[in-house]
Amino acid sequence: MGKLPVFIVFLLAYLIMTPVTAFSAPASPDVVEVFQPDGSVVKIQQEGDEWNNWVETPEGYTVEKGSDGYWHYVIRFENGQPVLSPARADAPPPAGLKKYIRQAPEHRRTPQ
Repeated sequence: MGKLPVFIVFLLAYLIMTPVTAFSAPASPDVVEVFQPDGSVVKIQQEGDEWNNWVETPEGYTVEKGSDGYWHYVIRFENGQPVLSPARADAPPPAGLKKYIRQAPEHRRTPQ
């Protein structure tokens, strides 16, 4: 076997065994309206991509749907879980609430 066929075999083996870099798609920048159980409306938009994403109001306040079915403002994350404000997202944000609250990198989902 000549040098060229051996090189091609090694090249093909390398390409087959090398993982392909995964690219993620960005979240839609569209603002959508979601309804609270009582019918009130909250405007939200998804941020991030398919592996690292969160939901914010158009003003930049992070929100999450609570166990009560209502969207609430996120105060912070603890151990990867959002700590929700008692204030619902259809009301003005609580005084002093920070914008753009993110989950710690070690708790973000990663590609499998």
